[in-house]
Amino acid sequence: MSLETYTCSSLRNLEYHKNIVFYNGRFDTRQAAASSGMQAYRIVTRFPCVALLTTDVDDDATIVAGVMPTSGSTVANALIDKVSTRSASAIARGVPYKMEQRDMQLGWKFTDAQGVKYKWNTKALKTRWELLDSKKAAIATFDCTKFWKDGPGILEFKTGISDELRVLSLLALGITALTIARTQDNTHTNVEECRWLKYEGIYGLQC
Repeated sequence: MSLETYTCSSLRNLEYHKNIVFYNGRFDTRQAAASSGMQAYRIVTRFPCVALLTTDVDDDATIVAGVMPTSGSTVANALIDKVSTRSASAIARGVPYKMEQRDMQLGWKFTDAQGVKYKWNTKALKTRWELLDSKKAAIATFDCTKFWKDGPGILEFKTGISDELRVLSLLALGITALTIARTQDNTHTNVEECRWLKYEGIYGLQC
């Protein structure tokens, strides 16, 4: 089966730098991916905002409460409901979408413009996630074995998927990773992240 493959930075990178970077191709380490110059997408998080960009973002840019960075080419963004933290209003290339966290998992789900439902299955939370369609067919897989540590995650899409589905899938994957980073005790909760959340007036996270 022909696949469209991306290598991404680790969950720790999201915790400490508020972003996940995706590179075209498969690499054994995130350092090798970074040195390849094959960056394809970047997910930037400033809870409750999540944005998917196609160009680099200045990691030293000033963070303003509730405002996403303006550098880079934004193709999609989402605003997570700060009360429930389980739903989000998203816009991808000018089209509005609704995203929600699954009832029994940390993975998120969404419906595309054609009414087809998709969901990130995170049952095997630390090894492999799958993007399933309404027929439970795997449209994409995410090998997250190393992603939990300081290694890369490997994302593979079936070739021939639409740009809409790719963008929505990446955005939902980013929100899923953010959810995990904020809720799991064993992901090395960042003290600075907790301070930042309190500064933003968000007190629901127990640090």
